[in-house]
Amino acid sequence: METRLPSNEYYGIEVPGIVKDDEKIIQMLGGPDEILYAFECDKRRIKLSFRPHMLYAKPACGDATPATGLLLRVRRYRNRISGETRLVPTVVGRVTRMYKFETMVDFQFGPFERISSKLPSATPVCPGSSDKYRVFYEDLIIREPTTVLDPFLSKDTPLYLPPLLFSRQVSPLSYNFASRYRTSEYIELEEQSQQLAVARKARPSYGSIVGYEDPTPPAPHPQAIERMVALSPLGGKVFAKLEELFNSRPVWVRNALVHHLGTESRQTIFKCGILAFAYYFVRGPWGRTWVRYGYDPRTDPEARYFQVIDFRIKSHVLIRKILERNFSRKSVSIMTETKHSYRLQRRSDGNLMWLGVESEGGLSRSRSSTSLKLEADSNEATFEDMNQLGDGEEDALDSNTQ
Repeated sequence: METRLPSNEYYGIEVPGIVKDDEKIIQMLGGPDEILYAFECDKRRIKLSFRPHMLYAKPACGDATPATGLLLRVRRYRNRISGETRLVPTVVGRVTRMYKFETMVDFQFGPFERISSKLPSATPVCPGSSDKYRVFYEDLIIREPTTVLDPFLSKDTPLYLPPLLFSRQVSPLSYNFASRYRTSEYIELEEQSQQLAVARKARPSYGSIVGYEDPTPPAPHPQAIERMVALSPLGGKVFAKLEELFNSRPVWVRNALVHHLGTESRQTIFKCGILAFAYYFVRGPWGRTWVRYGYDPRTDPEARYFQVIDFRIKSHVLIRKILERNFSRKSVSIMTETKHSYRLQRRSDGNLMWLGVESEGGLSRSRSSTSLKLEADSNEATFEDMNQLGDGEEDALDSNTQ
């Protein structure tokens, strides 16, 4: 059986309490005018004040949410002869919007003063309570218009200056309270709890990372050699070239190895290949370099030539543009925002000679690692070799020119 619903549309308000007096609830909601004003726009909030006669009472705010419901009118019929009662529901209309009070109410601080229970004006806070308070709300407001404020200002009234808002937080937070220190019971429960399995095992690394005060590893890890042998069909030529480089020189930097072996073999080299030939220095004069197994640069005086000289330049983009430019003149000076000029000079054979930093007062004594290395060498530092080097990569240039 099909039933046609009425086309009437209604809005509902979920009052946080048991309604016994309809008129009082409407008054707590601000009256019919305030309710209709909130109904005009779904973004407006409706306010419910538990003490509507008091200006300092903080109201509870209700927000509008879409709803799908029916408004029923239930009538009760009673048979006078048998005394039986029958309920007959009738659909009045559809409920399309509902106002719910789900936010927190601000802290209430009313005009109450604790007084002695012997005074006749004292009223208990709640039935059965020994604490009694006096409401001095009437002493704070002016009921009727007047031009004389002296009687009002001369009253002896308790200090009452509440803020507009005590808390700006309206939505509750899901805060899980826990003990500050881990007790023995908590540790025991944690050990007995079921731990989830790791989705992926940690990738094993068979390389050796050595600090400045750590001992020198004499040989590679056996698993590193096995991995290199397993990948020999794929990178046999790369591994052979890598072994040749470390036999010719014990210390290398990353960019120098990539320059000699090619960028396409970078992943094969540093994932498994180099772990079978060298260990990695992390600190000290040889920091961020790969050193051949069994070789200790800290005990060999000849290893001073392989020390890394680190330098910093603010405008990396500008310096790279200068290095990549094909100069037709012997020197050029480019000014930057830091009021420093970077000077580039070429030797008579056309090769890049040195890179210095010149300030307003003259040439600075501090020079880059590239300039130190190029001035120390008496021979050929080509422009292509310079462009392949990164910060502190003078070792690759030295081995390439010998």
